[in-house]
Amino acid sequence: GLCDGAGEEGPEYLELRPSPRWDAESEYLRLVDGTLLNNIMAIIDGTPSDQTTPQGGNVDGRERLQNLSLLTHNLRTFYQDDLQQLILMTPPNVHLLAYDPLSEEGMQELHKVLLLLLGVAVQSERKEEVIEAIR
Repeated sequence: GLCDGAGEEGPEYLELRPSPRWDAESEYLRLVDGTLLNNIMAIIDGTPSDQTTPQGGNVDGRERLQNLSLLTHNLRTFYQDDLQQLILMTPPNVHLLAYDPLSEEGMQELHKVLLLLLGVAVQSERKEEVIEAIR
């Protein structure tokens, strides 16, 4: 690994290093697969999740597209029906996010999804439950 040598600077270096179990890319892809975000949305709107993909499973672009399409549909519906609000921003390009999630553009599309989800979370009647579930 990166710190095979055990010199005087070894322990300080180890303290600054993230846990080997924490892999930013796999955590990001787990977020992008849509399962966790759909589960959060289900808590917000108080309905059972329609998800079929197990969280943490490897999903392909088609499954990711299906999950993200469901999420953005539910977000749009919640804004319109429950909050009586129109979304004025350009909708997230879920096709780009599903098939090219690690690109800069894909990351920008995830940012849009997260902003929309945060917006419904803080405005919903169930915001206390959402906060507890996130903790």
